[in-house]
Amino acid sequence: MDRERVAYIALALTPGVGAARLATLLSACGSSLGAFSVPFAFLSSLPGMSRAAATAITQRRLADSERVLEAVERVGGVTLVPSDTDFPSQLREIPEPPMLLFAQGDLGLLRKPILAVVGSRNHTSYGAAACRLIVGAAAARGKLPPAQSPDQRARAGNRRGGGGVRVGRADHG
Repeated sequence: MDRERVAYIALALTPGVGAARLATLLSACGSSLGAFSVPFAFLSSLPGMSRAAATAITQRRLADSERVLEAVERVGGVTLVPSDTDFPSQLREIPEPPMLLFAQGDLGLLRKPILAVVGSRNHTSYGAAACRLIVGAAAARGKLPPAQSPDQRARAGNRRGGGGVRVGRADHG
């Protein structure tokens, strides 16, 4: 395994390390592996770095990241970082793209236009109306088959598209 990639993924999975802290670490340490070779005092002196985050970094082991990568591969998945060609370009354009994605399926679908609906079981009436408007407009244009809920529409759309791709985001920052 590429040790630099393993180190990047270990940092991305470290509690308290979000996009801003990861960028600070890479800039100050020169690489992901470099972040694991500097002393605690250096880490905790970095701008925006809490003592808790610095402690979490010093306690993180690359073997933890290797186990995650192996588990993802065992289920036929892949781990994507922003520098990967399969990382969705749409996500690179947002202010704080995810540091890490887990994906499974036809990654080519990530290059096509997409609609994501993220909801809540305890939504407001405004949220329900907005969801009906957005999903309804997409369905009217043939982008989604009719269904009872946004979750069902998403699942049905995935089946209609031949199984597609599932993407999960790793967030600890």
